[in-house]
Amino acid sequence: MGVGKYVLGPLVKRFSGRLKLLPPKTGTSSGGSRGKGGGQGAKGGGGAAGGGKPPKKKKYAATTRKSRAARSAKSIDKDGGHSHGDHGSHTTKQQQEHRLKTGISPTGRTQVDKKGIPIKVKKASKFDTNEKHVEAKRKADRELERRRKAGTLKPKGKEDIEVDVKDAGISYKLDPATGKTVETKTDKAIFIYRYNPTTGKYEVATGYPN
Repeated sequence: MGVGKYVLGPLVKRFSGRLKLLPPKTGTSSGGSRGKGGGQGAKGGGGAAGGGKPPKKKKYAATTRKSRAARSAKSIDKDGGHSHGDHGSHTTKQQQEHRLKTGISPTGRTQVDKKGIPIKVKKASKFDTNEKHVEAKRKADRELERRRKAGTLKPKGKEDIEVDVKDAGISYKLDPATGKTVETKTDKAIFIYRYNPTTGKYEVATGYPN
């Protein structure tokens, strides 16, 4: 077998401590870029041409974004509000229906009249995703800041801010004729801020699709 710039004859491969003779491959170049050898090379690299699986980084990045959005949505209630607790995407249709019928929110909150009877709400709602929830909050924050700079904030009062968010969430109400729940998709959300004299800041009391 000659050895030089080119290797002629059978290829020699070390296998399990022995020399094993392999027949020369046909239809392939030494780089393995064509034929079966080339196909295996592409597949081994995980590329699209070889039909390999996509990199795990993409799946990991998507999971990370969702986890980050979930944490951000939950933190909206950090000042004692109930936007995430009562209107977060994790709440269910059954919980919102229960609120319509009893006045009791997903977190167990309720308003009562002078006789102590829970006051039923006309509407209940939930955000479609954590991402939509966070987007709505950021838009409301920007509007709150704009009002502050413009000097139009109510002094030590309450600020209601409505924002536009595509597919923000779902609004529920009871049909008075049938008693069935009617669902309506909405592209708007409202955030209510209240002035906290202790911190000197406007804090989120609630926020929900409207």
